[in-house]
Amino acid sequence: MEYFSQIFEKLATWWFDLNFTPIQKRALLAVSAVVVVLSLFIVVKGNTGEITPPPVVVEQVQAPQIFVDVTGAVNTPGVYTLTASSRVIDAIKAAGGSAPGADLSTINLARVLADGEQIYVDAAITNGKGVRVSTPKRSGPIISIAQRSVILIHWMELVRSLQTA
Repeated sequence: MEYFSQIFEKLATWWFDLNFTPIQKRALLAVSAVVVVLSLFIVVKGNTGEITPPPVVVEQVQAPQIFVDVTGAVNTPGVYTLTASSRVIDAIKAAGGSAPGADLSTINLARVLADGEQIYVDAAITNGKGVRVSTPKRSGPIISIAQRSVILIHWMELVRSLQTA
């Protein structure tokens, strides 16, 4: 309480020490009172209007599409449309899953696909004991058995002709 009395005394001292005429002091007091009343009115009234948020516009953004050719040991091989973030396993599932006897161990199923890519699923090869072996890698030209037979026959005729001569 003493604090407020000190402030009031300082304010009264300041008011009486002003070098204004009594009319000027009354005008200053009236203008100050009007400013305080208007300020209180603005603060108390505030913005009472209802605030309505702007309408939300929902836009559907389609993910980019890629085309992937899935072939080999799958149930329904063909070209499939997938989302751009699809993985190899998604392409195989789109092709109806892997066919019985498919060898998925040679494929990275978690790899992200690119547009226009071809996924080939190898068939598993087993030896006579039923143990799965990897696909044989060929090097050099492929010669069919029929071509070998013709070459062998020509070779034998050449050898006979040389022996009789």
